[in-house]
Amino acid sequence: MKQDFGIFITPEVRFGDLSQVYWEAADSIFDSIIKNHHRASKKPGNIESIFLSLGNSAEMLPALFLYRHCIELMIKESLRLAELLGHGCPKKIHNLKALFENLLSACNEHCDPKVYIELQSSYPVIEQLHIADEKGTKYRYEDQNHKSYCVLTLKTNYAQVKNAIEKVKSNFSAIVDYQAD
Repeated sequence: MKQDFGIFITPEVRFGDLSQVYWEAADSIFDSIIKNHHRASKKPGNIESIFLSLGNSAEMLPALFLYRHCIELMIKESLRLAELLGHGCPKKIHNLKALFENLLSACNEHCDPKVYIELQSSYPVIEQLHIADEKGTKYRYEDQNHKSYCVLTLKTNYAQVKNAIEKVKSNFSAIVDYQAD
């Protein structure tokens, strides 16, 4: 007896939809790991150290991959809008630094200076992400010489970049909508 599984195809899914789902999945994994890890006792100066077990560290890799992929898709979605404004954009690359630099250029050309400054302030985080995973494949495979990260600042850094890109996308959308009217 053949059984059909509930397979669905969503041809209208866009980068923005995917990036949001990846972000939520990464948050879920990340928050679960942090909630369930062993917390060390408070150290002098009321600083609480967090030590992840080897198993939890390995579980962090999918979260890192999803956060990074979310940022990549958000940049690509914003660049797609920038194309509508006449800004040339790279196609089919996964290099966050190159994508982000192109977004910075488009933002400088089309956005409010405050939005550009906020996006530019995220550049150091993008550089760190680029160094950690140049091609977007590092967290997908074993034995990739993974580096250690402070998990407490990691989520904050990703969120900073995400918020800055969302403002750029919003600026681009407003311009595109205005030009359409």
